[in-house]
Amino acid sequence: LQPDALSALSRLEELRLAGNVLTALHAQTFASLSMLQVLDLSSNRLSGSGLDSTVFSPLQQLISLDLSSNALESIGTRLF
Repeated sequence: LQPDALSALSRLEELRLAGNVLTALHAQTFASLSMLQVLDLSSNRLSGSGLDSTVFSPLQQLISLDLSSNALESIGTRLF
C-alpha cells in the first residue's frame, strides 16, 4: 500500500483491508483519514517491524481497530 494511496479519501469513515497480504504500513498511510472510525487490518502479514511508530496517530476518531490474525507479537504504546 503506497503511503499516499488513501490521501483523497479524507471523509472516509470505514476502511476494511482484511486479507490483503499487507506487510507494512508507512507513517503517512492514514495521514488524511481524520474521520475514520472503523479500520479492519485483520488477516494480513503485519509485524511490529512493519508498523511505523506513528501510523495510527492521525486517527483521532477511531472507535474500532482489528489487527487480529497478523504476525504481531506486541504493539507499542506510541502507535496511538
